[in-house]
Amino acid sequence: RTQRLGMSISTLLTAVVSTTASCNVMAPGINVAYDASSGTTSSAYSETLPLLPAGTAAVSYGPPNLCTSTESFDGMVVVGAPLSVSPSDSYFAYSKMIKGSVEIFLDWLLTERTPRGLQVGDQRFSMRFEWVGDASSKTQVTPALAVATRGNGAHFAMGGYSSALTQYAAQQSFADGLLMVSAGAASTSVFTQNNLTFGLYPPAAVYHDNPLAAIAAAAADVDANQPPASAATDSQSPCFAGGGGCLASLRVGFIQADTLFAKSQCANGEALGAKHGFEVARDGAGVALIVTIPKAPTDTNEVDDALRQLRDAGVNVLVGCTYLSTTKAIIAALERLDWSPLALSVSSSVGTASFAASTRDGWWQAEYALGPSPWHRTVPTVGNFSGMTSADFAARYAARHNEAEVSYHGASAFGGVAALVAAIEAAGTLETEAVAQQLAASSLREFYGDIAFDANGQITVGMLVLQAPDGASSSTHSGDPEMVVWPPEARATANAVLAFPTPPWAQRRCRLFGGGAALGATERAGIRYIEDGRAYIEEIQCSGHGQ
Repeated sequence: RTQRLGMSISTLLTAVVSTTASCNVMAPGINVAYDASSGTTSSAYSETLPLLPAGTAAVSYGPPNLCTSTESFDGMVVVGAPLSVSPSDSYFAYSKMIKGSVEIFLDWLLTERTPRGLQVGDQRFSMRFEWVGDASSKTQVTPALAVATRGNGAHFAMGGYSSALTQYAAQQSFADGLLMVSAGAASTSVFTQNNLTFGLYPPAAVYHDNPLAAIAAAAADVDANQPPASAATDSQSPCFAGGGGCLASLRVGFIQADTLFAKSQCANGEALGAKHGFEVARDGAGVALIVTIPKAPTDTNEVDDALRQLRDAGVNVLVGCTYLSTTKAIIAALERLDWSPLALSVSSSVGTASFAASTRDGWWQAEYALGPSPWHRTVPTVGNFSGMTSADFAARYAARHNEAEVSYHGASAFGGVAALVAAIEAAGTLETEAVAQQLAASSLREFYGDIAFDANGQITVGMLVLQAPDGASSSTHSGDPEMVVWPPEARATANAVLAFPTPPWAQRRCRLFGGGAALGATERAGIRYIEDGRAYIEEIQCSGHGQ
C-alpha cells in the first residue's frame, strides 16, 4: 500500500435531514473528480467545497449543535461519509442498513456505554456522523465525501456502499489525509490505492473459497456414504448413483455480473477450483470458462445463452459472482433450461433481507442455493467491545426498523465503527497516522467477527456458507430462510448440514406440486416439516423421474 503525503446525554439522539451540511465549514482541500467519459479521476486544490446537485440531501446523527455544544464531553469526533440516502438511489436499501446500524452503535456508545462516549487521551468525546447523498453515482461520490468531511470538520471518513463507488471515495479521503473505514466494498483494488483505507468485507477474491470447500466436503461425504434418493439416473452423476467418484466428477464454471466487485471474485475462480480439487471448465482456447452478463439482466436470451455455454462445457458446479438481481435471473434461467447443477453458489444473495423476503413469499426455486457471508445473526460470538451478540444486534435493528432483518451489510458497519473507536482509544489521539497504525495492528473480537486486517487493509475473517434449506419457501416453514452450513463449528444445530447434491427440477416440482407438474406450477401438494426445516413428502410420492 502506498504511503500518503453537545447536548445532555440523557436527551434522545436525533436524526436531522437537510439540504446542506451542518456548520457549513468551507474548508479548502483537494477535490477529486471522476470523468465518466474517460473513466479516470483528476485532482485539484480548491479553496471551496465541490458543488453538488441542487437538493442533495445531508443526513446527520448524533448529539445536535455540533459546532457550538459538547456539554458533558470534552469534544466531539466527527465522521463524514457519502451514502445513497434517497429512496430512488440504486444502493438505497443497503445504505439504509449501513446508516441504521451506525445509529445503533452511536446510541450504544453515547447512552449505554459506561462511561459514555469514547476516551481520547485524558478526555471524553462524543461522536457524530454526517452523511451526504452520493446518488449511487461515481461522479457524485467524491464531492459528496468532500462536503461530508471538509464541510463538517470531520476527523475520519467512512465509505458508502459498493466497491465501484468506494474506489473513488478512497481517493478523495486519502487526498484530504483522512483515514477511511469501509463497510461496503470488497474489491482489493479499493484498498491497495493507499494505506489509510480499511475494509470490513473480506477480499472479493476469497468469497467463494469456503463455498467450494463445503461442496467438496459434501461430495467426499457422498463418496463415503450412501447418496440421497434422487431423480437422477446413474448416467447423470455418480453423486446420485453411489459407488464413489462424486468428488472426482465435479467440474466448476463461473458466471459473473459485469461489475468491479463481481469480476474481482471470479478472477480468482480458477485458483479456488484447483485448491479444492475441482476440474475447471475451459473454453476453446483452454482458458477457465467465465461468462459475463449484466448486473440486472433484462434479456432472458442473454442469460440463457451464457448458461448454455457452461452447461455444454460439462459444468455441474456453478459459481455465480453476482448480486441478488443477477442471482434471480440465473435461477430463473436454470429452470427454463431444465439444467440442474449439483450445486449453485451465489454471492450477495443468500442471507440478504431481500433474498429472505422473496423466499418467504414462495420463491421455492431459490432453495438449495448457497452463498458466502461474513456474518449471520445465529453466530453466538459476543463482542468484547460492545458486549452484544449477533442476536442482540439483529433484535435492536428489527426494533428500530419495523421488524426488518439485517444482513452482513449492517453488521459490518457496526463492526467497522467499533474498530475505529477502539483504535482511537488505543492511539489516545485523533491524529490520522496514529489511529491508522492502531487500526492496522488491531485484533478486536466483535459479534461481527474477529476484526484484524491484512497487508492491504482488508479484514481477515473467513466466510460463512449459508444455504436456503428445502422447504424454506413454504408458508408453514417456521425457521430461518437460510442457515449456516459451513464451517461445521459455526452451525447453529447439528442438522444444519449442506444439502447436496441439488435434486433435478422435475423432482423438486413433483415434491411441491405433485406428479406431472410443469414449469410455472403454483398450487402446492401436502408437505410436512421436521424440526430442522427439511421438507418431506406426506401426501405425494414422486418417482423422481419427472413424471
